[in-house]
Amino acid sequence: MAQTGRKGLERVKSGEPSKQGLTTTQASFMLGLMDEVDVSLTEEKCDFCSSPHPEWLYPAHTFQLSHFGSLGSWLACQVCHTLIEGGSEDLLALRAASKLARESRMDYGIALQTIHRLHKRFFQHRAGPPRRIREG
Repeated sequence: MAQTGRKGLERVKSGEPSKQGLTTTQASFMLGLMDEVDVSLTEEKCDFCSSPHPEWLYPAHTFQLSHFGSLGSWLACQVCHTLIEGGSEDLLALRAASKLARESRMDYGIALQTIHRLHKRFFQHRAGPPRRIREG
């Protein structure tokens, strides 16, 4: 659940968002890395493909990429977790880009290029093994 108000923002600035009960999207919004956020994005979703009910947390360091930002750990659904652990980064990007293009009406080629860049930075900033946060 999102922390709100000045205390919530200070907690986000001082620590990893997962420790504050926030997703990467929520924390990025609170820190001003995103101008606006769809209310539906404040629910727990996979940070790779936006599927509901993520089951895994991947520790990662904060990074900035153009107008995208990532603050701390990423959540992953079971399918994305399987792709990550299997070394199927291209399939992971295809899965995420398909959903992004469909939901945002973005050109698929642009979505895929954007996702590849974002995921590449995630893998560069990954900070440890995944941790199960809920049973499927």
